[in-house]
Amino acid sequence: MAHDRWTFKPAAKWIKTFLPPVLTLFVVGSPAAQPQEPPPAGPAVHVDQFQLDGSQQNQAIHSARPVGQTFTVGQSVLLHSLELPLFDQGAGGDLTVEILDMREGNLATAPTLGWAAVLEGTIGQAPAILDRGAVAATLVDLSSQQLKVQAGDRMAFRLTTTRSLPNLYGIGTAVFSDVYPGGAYFVGDGFLDGDAAFKTFIAVPVDQFQLNGSEQNQAIHSTRPVGQTFTVGQSGLLHSLELSLFAEGVGGDLRVEILDMSGGNLATAPTLASAAVPESAIGPFPALLDRRAVAATRIDLSSRQLNVQAGDRLAFRLSTTRALPNLYAIATAVLSDLYPRGAYFVGESFLSGDAAFKTFILPHRQPVCDVQLNKTSFGNGETVIAQVARLANPGPDPVPVEVKAWFEVPGRLPAPFLTVGGDGSLLLPSGFDQNFGPLGLLTVQGALPRGSYSFNCRLLHAVSGARLSEDSNPFQIH
Repeated sequence: MAHDRWTFKPAAKWIKTFLPPVLTLFVVGSPAAQPQEPPPAGPAVHVDQFQLDGSQQNQAIHSARPVGQTFTVGQSVLLHSLELPLFDQGAGGDLTVEILDMREGNLATAPTLGWAAVLEGTIGQAPAILDRGAVAATLVDLSSQQLKVQAGDRMAFRLTTTRSLPNLYGIGTAVFSDVYPGGAYFVGDGFLDGDAAFKTFIAVPVDQFQLNGSEQNQAIHSTRPVGQTFTVGQSGLLHSLELSLFAEGVGGDLRVEILDMSGGNLATAPTLASAAVPESAIGPFPALLDRRAVAATRIDLSSRQLNVQAGDRLAFRLSTTRALPNLYAIATAVLSDLYPRGAYFVGESFLSGDAAFKTFILPHRQPVCDVQLNKTSFGNGETVIAQVARLANPGPDPVPVEVKAWFEVPGRLPAPFLTVGGDGSLLLPSGFDQNFGPLGLLTVQGALPRGSYSFNCRLLHAVSGARLSEDSNPFQIH
């Protein structure tokens, strides 16, 4: 299409601003591992933060009135989803949910970490009452965003829409009571005294698993350590194990070691991490492992900060000072070879079957692009400015990326603004985090079509083409 009368000229300036700090300082080496397909077993999902009272006032959400709630993360895992008592009045425009980094405390400049669209037809006509034990309202799935969060992180969810009055969305709140001490409700950039009704869900994804423990319970005692080798499927932090354990008798805790099996020799395998499982944490009967939930003994390894790579060959070994006739035991499918990426062992000898187990991996956070505009509505002579134009790589490894930025224009094809790094020349090093804003993107002139626009950015893995991050910023030109 022709842009002869309204070309996005600032693109060249943006490229010049962007390229030198990155391209001239870093050279692409070996490509990062391609993302793995998720396993068929679901993550362990739990409620983290919540405020259930939405009875005091239903608060409107429309194009001129974004709203949201800050909250404080309780556990260091993945932010999996939100549950919100939303309702729908009218028609036009989906609802966008953004997750903001509020560590600096400023709503106007808070970076967007992830987002999700809630489609118009999925929200009911009246707000539902939140329930502590079940999902009763609108569930907003954020799992694809892979948002790794840390206990104590100050975050927010912000709800926006292009829907204009008299059409609106709404959310149930306790806006007259400060019932949630970990955060506050806000409208635009201003905080109110109360809180929205909400729940946040956290999750640790399952990586490797073998769920059958029905064939034989294998003893563990002072002269009989046992274990299982496994092959890591996804790079990240080895967060925890789940094992079908039980205890008989008394005396001595159970020790869990994580071994480096890259050399293939149990006798000489280095110990990467270890943890003690207290006697009191193991029951008298084995629990069957479940695909969707934690049903047996969960062993937390997160404090060991054990970073693993896809393809690593590891093992867990279980040992104890408990002597016969007292023992621990683990449920196994020791007569069947059900897990092709490892094997069960006793002492230093492998058997043909497998233990029942699950491993949980917290994936490294992906690189992100984050754009925030100065306003959401512009007229003649006004400039669309990216107050925030941020690239970051919070993961432990450098990542080759392709950056795309473009305008969505009413009644026309998307207008490209920037494409760089598709040849693998742009490497974001570990820990890179830079805001290139404020940047002038577009000055409104008479020839520009009026209506709904959006300025978007997207990060792709330059080798695999996998989408790493995307940010959409709708605005109006009138």
